Amino acid sequence: MIRRDDSGINIGVAVTISKAIEAVKECNQHGFHTEENMVYKKIADHMEKVASGFIQNSASLGGNLVMAQRNHFPPDIATVLLAVGSLVNIMNGLKSEELTMEEFLRRPELDSKSILLSVKIPDWNRLMGISSGTRMNLLFETYRAAHKP
Repeated sequence: MIRRDDSGINIGVAVTISKAIEAVKECNQHGFHTEENMVYKKIADHMEKVASGFIQNSASLGGNLVMAQRNHFPPDIATVLLAVGSLVNIMNGLKSEELTMEEFLRRPELDSKSILLSVKIPDWNRLMGISSGTRMNLLFETYRAAHKP
């Protein structure tokens, strides 16, 4: 499940990393050089550096995030999603929770009654409170600590 609306892009956690990359790239295909498009491009570029093509095509976005939370390893994807103010949606029994990426990574690992449902990458302009007529300069860079094999 991938949905795009005025508030951002919502990606279901069963979506493969490669499909998530495509979805984020599609947000940038209008050719406008806005801060929001630049941020989406940087997210996609960073996610492409995370793993080999085989892993990107088979591993899910949610699996990567749960492994980062459970095993406390340096989460490449979670780090860039954290930087852009992403939210996660979790179902606990009959109750739905929306958490910031930081809250998700700090909390105890998900138990058998909880399931990670989706990740929301917010619309950058809305997040920053920027109107369409506002001009600003934004620098958003990401770096990978180690090269992928």
